[in-house]
Amino acid sequence: MKNILTKVSLLLVLFLIGCTQSAEPDSFSEALYTITVGTMNSSIDVYIADEDSERQKGLGGIDELPENTGMYFIYNSARVREYWMLDVEYPIDIIWLHNNKVVYLTKSAQPEANITLLEDYQRYSSPVPINAVLEVPEGFIEQYDIIEGNVLTLTEK
Repeated sequence: MKNILTKVSLLLVLFLIGCTQSAEPDSFSEALYTITVGTMNSSIDVYIADEDSERQKGLGGIDELPENTGMYFIYNSARVREYWMLDVEYPIDIIWLHNNKVVYLTKSAQPEANITLLEDYQRYSSPVPINAVLEVPEGFIEQYDIIEGNVLTLTEK
């Protein structure tokens, strides 16, 4: 009986650990969605961050953001939002969206090193309420001529 209780307890602990781990892309090639913005002639693979834990972590701890990939943050309501580069080791472009329409662009948000306090990180903010953000590799905005007013199309793979 003691042996069975030990095994059940172990299984329960493993189950709970699995439930608390945030979903994080092991590889952007495993992305389930693609995005096209404006008049892009191609699409990019994106990882969707639509849970609080995923949005808080963002790209933090992900070693690289390969070309033609991105992270798409979705919110239930529109408001002015702030982002920072916590644990992100490479520059990115940030595309701010409201109802799938580009409303603002941040080019070349830079990583910061040797910062110990969260309040010391540079903040990147939307100047208007938004309900989605697309983070992409640095240079993406210029490469694809993304401009305010472009429409984003999200497609399931």
